[in-house]
Parts: sequence; structure tokens; C-alpha cells
Amino acid sequence: MRRLSKKYYQEAHLPIFLDNFLFFKCCVLFYVCYNSRMTLDIPHFKAKLEAELKAIEEQMTLIGKANPEHMGEWDASKGDEDPIPGDRSEVADSLETLEENTGIVNELEPQLRNIRIALEKIEKGTYGICEVSGEPIEIERLEANPSARTNKAHLND
Repeated sequence: MRRLSKKYYQEAHLPIFLDNFLFFKCCVLFYVCYNSRMTLDIPHFKAKLEAELKAIEEQMTLIGKANPEHMGEWDASKGDEDPIPGDRSEVADSLETLEENTGIVNELEPQLRNIRIALEKIEKGTYGICEVSGEPIEIERLEANPSARTNKAHLND
């Protein structure tokens, strides 16, 4: 790789204090950001997100109902039928079903929320940008999880 001289920086109207390493690092970051945005197929990811949203909402309607008091939240249901009050086994089965459905709803609600956030980001033009670092999210990560909000480096942040 050719080393750039200070004269090059002056001719290019770049500050002299930039050394080759910093300049190279900035160029790489720009290249990665620019190319990631250029190769990100937004309609593809929007279709994936909408399909996931529909599938999760269908699953949620089978095990619960939307909470009218809190928009976007769901409450688990006991099942199809109310148990006969005197039949302990029916009441126990109903409570067990409610407990299972509550666990499923608690698992699906954050996924549903993240999908809605990702769809909002598509509309705002910020989809595919890590919320922690501001760098692009890897395309492989978005393919695996289109509603990802961070890149691999900030997966646990």
C-alpha cells in the first residue's frame, strides 16, 4: 500500500494532523458504511418483517388477546372454555393452560415489539444501523434476525 505524504494531505485540503493510519481507518469505515447501505435490500427485509409480524400476531390470537388498555401488549387466555367451578381437574387444567400461554406471550411480546421498531426504522430510513455504535448491522445478522437492533459486536449490550 502506498504511504501518503503530508503534501498529499495539504493538496487534498485535509488537516495535517491526520496520519496515514487514521485516514485509512476513516476510509475503511466510510467504505463499509456506504457499501452496507448500498447492498441492503430494504424491500426484502420489509417483506420478511411483515411476514414475521403476521405469523406472530396469528400465534398471539390463538393463545391470548390484545390488551385494550395498553396498546401493543397482550394478555394470555385460559383456553377455549371456562372450567366448571366444581370440577377441580378442569380448573387445574385451565390454570395450567393460562400459565403456559402467559409464558409464550411473554416470549413473543418482545419479538413483536422489535419487529414493529424495525418496520418504523425502515420508514425513517435508519434500518440496519446499530443502536449502540451507529455502525451498520451485518447483512448475515439481518438475514438471520431481520429485527436485530445491534450488530454482532454489541449483541449483549
